[in-house]
Amino acid sequence: MSIFQFEPTDIAEWRKLLLEGQDKAGFQLTEVVENYLVITLNAHVTHTQLASAVMAVDLLKNIHIKSVTNAHALRSVGDQCLILAGLFPERAKRKNVSAEYFRNLGENAYYVLSFANTFPKYDHSLFYQLFENFSDLIRILKSMRLGSTAFTTTLFN
Repeated sequence: MSIFQFEPTDIAEWRKLLLEGQDKAGFQLTEVVENYLVITLNAHVTHTQLASAVMAVDLLKNIHIKSVTNAHALRSVGDQCLILAGLFPERAKRKNVSAEYFRNLGENAYYVLSFANTFPKYDHSLFYQLFENFSDLIRILKSMRLGSTAFTTTLFN
């Protein structure tokens, strides 16, 4: 019996890891948040330039949402902060910022998006849920990272 049990697609693998993380963290996500997180993880984790810019500057530059570009930038800040706080918390130390830096920025980015009524295509309730549950989402991602399966150890080390 092999210790490696891979799913047929990257999305399926992320979903499996996220479900394991939820079990370990003792927190159940809504289906909408779970789907968003799976897609976000799949899209961002392979980026080698995660948080290559100063996230606070990106947040402040785009906080007054006047265009789709501003909204996308805020979403990117929220997504990157969530991934960094949950999967790569050591990056805060390397950037000489507190552990709460990414959490505070990510929460604020999602909060602003939850009230950006000028963009009806955005699911404002989703962004409010992301804001409201940011700390729990970090806990889930940390549970995924610290999981006992060989795959998670290989992926995050």
